[in-house]
Amino acid sequence: MRSRAAADLGVLAALGAMCIASTVWLGSELEPGDFGRSLTTLAGIAVGMLLPYVAAVAWVVLRHPPRRAALVLVVTVAAALRLALVAGEPALSNDVYRYVWDGRVQAAGINPYRHTPADPELAFLRDERSIRA
Repeated sequence: MRSRAAADLGVLAALGAMCIASTVWLGSELEPGDFGRSLTTLAGIAVGMLLPYVAAVAWVVLRHPPRRAALVLVVTVAAALRLALVAGEPALSNDVYRYVWDGRVQAAGINPYRHTPADPELAFLRDERSIRA
């Protein structure tokens, strides 16, 4: 029984490693502002990332590995998936920069929807970091 539990956790760990590896690979493939990829390519990448995830979920549901160890493993993989891309810049959307800019404009007491980000009236709010978008 103990060897089955260890094998189940080993399979989950391998599937989690595949999820992490595919996420890191995707992060290295996509360049910030790289919106030119075809929908088919992005769908293929998504399916490739989804397969180990679905396999891991099915393994947990069908095999019932030890709860505590499986939970620790799942939380560890989830944290690693989030950390894998945190250092990179957003590749598929630069909305976050607009949200930061709108917050900066609003903090200055100006309605962010009255002016475009390139409006000369807002030049005093710009610095080197805000010229990304």
